[in-house]
Order: sequence, then C-alpha cells, then structure tokens
Amino acid sequence: MYRKANGLDEFYSRTKAKESVELFIDLNGNPTIDYPHVHIVHKQNGNVDVIASYSKGNHIWQTTLIDPDGKSLAHVITQARDKIIDKIKEDREILTGDLESKIEAFINDDAVKYRKEVEEKMYKNILHETMKKGLDEEAAIKLLEKDSIKEAISNKVGEFEEVRRQDMRKSLIDSLPEGDIKEKLKKKHLIN
Repeated sequence: MYRKANGLDEFYSRTKAKESVELFIDLNGNPTIDYPHVHIVHKQNGNVDVIASYSKGNHIWQTTLIDPDGKSLAHVITQARDKIIDKIKEDREILTGDLESKIEAFINDDAVKYRKEVEEKMYKNILHETMKKGLDEEAAIKLLEKDSIKEAISNKVGEFEEVRRQDMRKSLIDSLPEGDIKEKLKKKHLIN
C-alpha cells in the first residue's frame, strides 16, 4: 500500500507485502517525498532500519536497531538527521570554497589584463605630457625607464587595481542568489 503525496505516484510511507512499514521524514520530522530525508523501515520481526538518505540512491549513513524502544529509535533518528545536516554543511563549505576560488580566479585574470592596459596608458600619457614640456622622445623614454618612475607607476596602478578588484568582487557576490553562501562571502569580504 502506498500513501500518495500531492496526488503523485510518489510516496512518503508504504507497506511492503506485510514485511515492513516505511516512512520518509524531513529534517523537521514531517513526512516527505523529497531529499534529503530519514528513511525509517519498521520490519515485521521488530527490527528497525534507520537510513540517512541524502539524495536518490545516496545513503550516507544507516543502522539497524534490534527491537528498539521509542527512546532508542528517537535517538537514532536524531543521529541520522544530524548526519544529513553535517553533510549539507560540508557540501555548502565545498560549494562556498569552489565558488570563492572561481570568483577570485576571474578577478585575478581580469586584474592581470587591467594592470597591463592601465600601465601602458599611464606610460603613454606620461610620455606625452613629458614631451609636451620640451623633452624629446628619447630623453622622455630614458626618464620613464628610471626605477623610481616605474615604481611610482606600478604603485598607482596597484591602487586602481585593488579598487577594481573590490568592486568586481562585490558585484559578483551581489549577483549570487540570496542564501547563506552569499551571506558568508559578503561577511568574509566585508561587503554590506
């Protein structure tokens, strides 16, 4: 016998040939047809299987209780629920890390291109302005090749680059759907 859920051909409880009665409950203890869930199988012999089902065919934990009392069963159901919650947290940490590393890789790729473009533009602008003040091109180029000038340009571009990185990071994080991953990244990067 299947108890249909939402009028669909899915079930949240069933009886199998009088050998077992099964129930799927969500993390709040309510009957469910969705994953993840705790799958409880009451067998005719009095034993009870408790299975932490993370996704279809993915049972991350299970145990069998021999003729348990209600308190023991409730404790093991809580253990299964906790295993699912731990797996959800672990997967979110992995997803957050993967997402963050992809965001940072994108920003770094952009920063390399940006730095090159801005340094070239600054170099050309300074060369142009220097030549306007009366230096010939050769003397102006020689002046720009001094380490102190190169360092000054690099430092200034670094300031622009950091602002660009922060703006881009904020924009990418803000574009994520609302949820705990977005909030975690915003908090980590001090984005309001």
